[in-house]
Amino acid sequence: MTRIYDVAIIGAGASGLCAAIAAARHKKSVALLEKNARVGKKILATGNGRCNLSNENIKPESYHCKAQFAFDIMENFDAREFFASLGLMCKADSQGRIYPYSNTAASVLDALRLAAQNYGAEEICNFNAMDIDNKNGIFCIKSENDSVYAKSVVISSGGYQSNNSSYKIAKKLGHKITALSPSLCPVLCDDPVLKSLKGIRVNAIATLLDNDTPKKSESGEIQFADNALSGICIFNLSHMVSACKKPSVKLDLCPDFSHNQLKELLFKIKKDRKKNLCEDFLSGLFPKRIGQALIKDIINSKQICDINSEQIEKLCKKVKSWEFNVRKNESFKNAQVTNGGVDFLQIKNTLESKLVKGIFFCGEVLDIDADCGGFNLNWAWASGVFAGTNAANFGEKR
Repeated sequence: MTRIYDVAIIGAGASGLCAAIAAARHKKSVALLEKNARVGKKILATGNGRCNLSNENIKPESYHCKAQFAFDIMENFDAREFFASLGLMCKADSQGRIYPYSNTAASVLDALRLAAQNYGAEEICNFNAMDIDNKNGIFCIKSENDSVYAKSVVISSGGYQSNNSSYKIAKKLGHKITALSPSLCPVLCDDPVLKSLKGIRVNAIATLLDNDTPKKSESGEIQFADNALSGICIFNLSHMVSACKKPSVKLDLCPDFSHNQLKELLFKIKKDRKKNLCEDFLSGLFPKRIGQALIKDIINSKQICDINSEQIEKLCKKVKSWEFNVRKNESFKNAQVTNGGVDFLQIKNTLESKLVKGIFFCGEVLDIDADCGGFNLNWAWASGVFAGTNAANFGEKR
């Protein structure tokens, strides 16, 4: 006899595990379907293995989403309280980022996995969901070699980099998928000077421009790669790149100085180091290779004493607005999240589909992403618990 679960969850990542726990806590039979050999694989890589799982300052400004009810869901969710109920203690750093007390992502995965098992959710791994049919009010989820039946389904299979088939399933069910692009990732640039700066880090204000029009600024550490700009502040700008016609990133390497203050400082350095070589002119402000890259094409003399006022003016402008033309974002493979997804206009405030009763969505598969700092995982946990609870209640209302 074919078993029919109360709830089937497609994708056992962050949101899927939470959905399974929430549904199983309501005494429902739960099938947790995962394409990989083990659940929660991506969780282990988050926060450089430490798992920045939430933030003390959850606010709408940190999210890129047009659905107000998504923020309502998060407003009624407390990540620390939820994980404490699973036996996992958390702590916040000076910037409000919340981590497990153990400082290891493995502890987060263990807490989720053990809770799902203890509440009775059944893991079915190596199950790559390819299609869903609805027959007489029962959903049939099909993989290449098997099928699972359930009264309600939660689609929580992550973004494009996790499982592209989730979008195909949603689309077949009639849902619109908004434009997908990599987000929280490095931006690829054309400037050949980047090769000489690979591996260097500096603090700066980074501004994304489109056709020379400023779109957004972020401050923090910039990391130079041989063909890209990286770092948290660049990641937080990356979600806007795909919408730009002619994107570029401008760096202010001396945000603590005005243009005139910097010019005054450079004249002082010229006076103090007049006997030294030009390659050392900026070494008191920046790593040497950064200084050399900045003076290139501006200063061609060998001695600092030969630098003139016009060159110092040009150098000030470059330090305060060093511009790099952006080709595009890095690939999905190197992105932390997906920008775009299942359109919220077709989703109820319960996270149930408006088109197909009994189908729920949560996590990154929806059209929502956020800045770095634990905000994306906070949505995964909150939406997973919310969708899992409502999917469990769906069977009771029938």
